[in-house]
Amino acid sequence: MSSEFSIPADVYSSFQASASSDISDIATPLVEVKGWIRFIAIAQIAISVLYILISLVIALRGIGAFGIGIVVALLPIYLSVLILQIVAAAERAYTRGDASTLKLALSKVKTYFLIQAIVTMAGFIFAIVFTIFAANFALALYGIRHLPH
Repeated sequence: MSSEFSIPADVYSSFQASASSDISDIATPLVEVKGWIRFIAIAQIAISVLYILISLVIALRGIGAFGIGIVVALLPIYLSVLILQIVAAAERAYTRGDASTLKLALSKVKTYFLIQAIVTMAGFIFAIVFTIFAANFALALYGIRHLPH
């Protein structure tokens, strides 16, 4: 009686093959551009390392603060490593047809865009505050308390 309700082995294996090919199809767009994605990540790491070195030279000359350069440069390095992890997970999901690996890749994509959104919002807020500060400084420099009507 239990064999009456069990799934035949050939149906189960064809379902697994279909699910595996579906996972591979979903991961295909990321795998197709993996070279470009890796190039962007490695270029971003190189630029960040260069920025750290320049910040170090400036700090050693006593002109600026090294800590600010490190903080600004470490975030792009972290994001680049995250991008490289996304590509590696997408490749594994493509070759193995593994849904959990694809889910991991997509969760890393979510993290990447969340961090980018937060940094973008912080940049907008900083730009607005800096613009207000600069306008007030310019007005004070010329001794103008209020803009003329």
